[in-house]
Order: sequence, then structure tokens, then C-alpha cells
Amino acid sequence: MRKARLTTGFTTVAVGTVMVCVLAACGGGGGSKNNNGSGGSSNGNNSNSAQGISATSIKIEGDVVKTSAVGYSQKQADLGAKARFNRANQEGGVNGRKIDYLGSVDNKLDPSQDLPVVKQIVQQDHAFAVVPMVSPQLAQGGQFLVQNNVPFYGWGITPTFCNNNVGFGFTGCLVPTSASDQVSTASAGLIDKLLGIPNGDGKSSAMIAEDSTAGTFGIKVTQAAYVADGWKVPYAKSVIPVGSPTTDFTPYAQAVLHSNNGGAPDVFFHVTTAPNVIGLESALTRAGFKGPQENAVTYDPSYLANPSSRAALEGAYVFVQYQDFQGTSSANEQMLKDVQAVDPSVKELTQDIAIGYYSADIFLHHLQAAGHNLSRESFLKAANNGSSYSVPQGIGAISFPNAHENSVPCGSLVQISGGKYVEKVPLTCFKNTPLSILGKS
Repeated sequence: MRKARLTTGFTTVAVGTVMVCVLAACGGGGGSKNNNGSGGSSNGNNSNSAQGISATSIKIEGDVVKTSAVGYSQKQADLGAKARFNRANQEGGVNGRKIDYLGSVDNKLDPSQDLPVVKQIVQQDHAFAVVPMVSPQLAQGGQFLVQNNVPFYGWGITPTFCNNNVGFGFTGCLVPTSASDQVSTASAGLIDKLLGIPNGDGKSSAMIAEDSTAGTFGIKVTQAAYVADGWKVPYAKSVIPVGSPTTDFTPYAQAVLHSNNGGAPDVFFHVTTAPNVIGLESALTRAGFKGPQENAVTYDPSYLANPSSRAALEGAYVFVQYQDFQGTSSANEQMLKDVQAVDPSVKELTQDIAIGYYSADIFLHHLQAAGHNLSRESFLKAANNGSSYSVPQGIGAISFPNAHENSVPCGSLVQISGGKYVEKVPLTCFKNTPLSILGKS
């Protein structure tokens, strides 16, 4: 089969019209007409050094967990963003500007570094936008970005991506704080398809999260997905400590195993970082738990290359919020090609690469739409104009401002089996449900 370029596969759909324009012809982030495209004024490009804009370039910098006390890292998100920005530059830039990608600052998964890292990016390095934003501890730093109208793009796993016009999650607002916001039911829907059932009626699901910003809100989202799908949720707690490694998961495993009227639930969802998924997955398996264990963070070949984590994760199911890498996908072919252009040693894609890549891709789409005469204000106006964007065989359709309040209810499901990832359910889109289904915000 001929390898299709992403540039010919991405579409922009104008709200209220039926016109679909291919980005290679009319402009957009994922393969847009980047070389001096026609998205803005013909009067030439402006400059604003405080916002990272010159007539010929725009500064971008990321905020990424590269190192941490618990051994958790998502440093390859930086590589994914670099790869996408590199292709944009190779194609001539966007509206006459090249992307001056400064790399990513390490937030170290440390809450005390949240605000200082963001201030460094904006006030010292003068980046126009934060891309990619990969910080489970994003809180005060996010408030600073919102207050100063600085766009940021990433995996929207903290509430700061929700209910403002500057935080752009490539899967939308994943952990809202407002009861009226809509959250994805894909995590439950994929398990339905795996088990061959229409919904969760008569079945139970338990879940656990870390005692962190992302964990506290993230577990509500997962719980809402299962409740909306008819599952009983007898256990949903944010209790695993952060800041230092957990070495004994026995108490958590025992709590789960007796959570369903003294017995075990049918399904368990890990709403934690990878080290805690690995530890608790192993503890539950050793204690005799037989049901599917689902998580959203162990989709990375490095976990299978390590004998210890590979053994601990054998049989685990991973919820992937885009098209998994095991099936045929022109989007994945292009992504790997772009990554290898900047790092030929990379042989396969990872979740973190995809996070950085799609964050950069959507940013480029919005940058194209903003035109030549650029400011943060004009950029945000263009980014929030209501148009819909998708990557066929990549990510589900997304539009802002809608996705500041709602999730993109799409995903795929893989299983770790025989030391490798096996696709169980390809990219499928489900429905959203209001967070108010839990009866609380």
C-alpha cells in the first residue's frame, strides 16, 4: 500500500458549512501550506520580542517531565515535538516564519518547580507558547499561563487545560472541574468491546489514583465514564502518595480485592503514573485478581525491554487516546518518518513521542490560521474559531472552544501479551457524558 503523507490526510471543517478543504491546498497545521501561506495579511510579518516573535521566526519551548524522584519520565515528548516542528521548517515554516524550538525544560514532576519552570519559559526565554506541555503537576504554572494569555498545548491531564481559552489538550479537556463539562466514555466503551458486551450493566469496576492534582481529578473522569456506561464503581480513591517511590502495594491490592461487597471487582483501572501501575498491577496479579487491568500510561516499548516491568505488565490492557501503533496507519508512518529525520536511532513510536508530536501538530494548525500579523491575541482568536480538526488514522476530531470544556471521546485498546503490544480494539469514538453524572463537581 502506498504510504500516504499526513499532509494530504488532515482536514479542516468550517462550522456551519459543508466545505471540507484539504490542508495541503488551503492551509493547516499537519502538513499545511507552511511556506508563506495565505492565512493572513499581505502586509508582511510583524515582530514582538517579548512574545517570542520576529519577522522570520517564532520561539516555542516545552515543559516536560524528563527526570523525577520516582523514576518517571516522558522526555520523548520533546522528541515528538521537535520532529513535527522540524518538518514544518523543512516545508518552509508557517506564514513566513520558521519555528525556533528551544527544546523543553525539565519540570522533574516536582510541584515546587511548576511555577518557576513556566516563568522561565515565558519571562526569561520569551517563548510565544508552551509546546509540549507534559506536567501532571501543572497547577500554579497553569494559572500563570492563563492569567497572561500564553497558549499551551499538550496532554490535557490536569484541570488547567479546562475552562479557559489558552490550554489546548490534543484530546480536549480530560479532567474538568465543572460538573457541566463533558468527559469521554471511551475507557469504558473499549472494555465493553473487548468483553463483547453492550454496556457494564451487572458488572463492577474499581480504580485507584495518586494523591496529586492529576490523580484527584483524573479518577473522577474515569469513574464518570464507567458510571455512564452502566458499571457499578464500588472503589475510586486517590490514595497512592507522590514524591517518593511506593515499595509495598499490598495494602492497595487488598483494598481493591475486597472492595466489591467483600469480593473483587470485574475490572480495575489504574489512574496513576507508570511506576505505580507496574507495582500495583503485579501486586493484584499475585493476589489472584483475574479481571482486565486497564491503564493509560504504559504504552512504551521501554517497559517491555525491561524484564522486570515486562513480567509485571504481562496481560495488562492499555487505553491509548489515539490510533495505536500496531495497526496500519498512514498517520503513524508519517510520524515515524518525521522522528527518524531528527533521530535516526529511533526504530518505533512511543506514547510520549505521540503526545509531543500531536501537541505540536495542532499548534501548527492554529498558527497557520492566525496569519502573518501575529500576536498571542490574534493567535488565540484563530485557535478558538470553532473549526474542526482531525488526523485520519491518528486522532479524533477536535475543535475549540468546545474542547476547552469537553473531551475527545476516542481511543484504541492494546494488550501486553507475550512481551509485545497487541491491538485489541482499533481507534473508535464513543460519546461524552457530563461530569455531573457523579452528582458532584
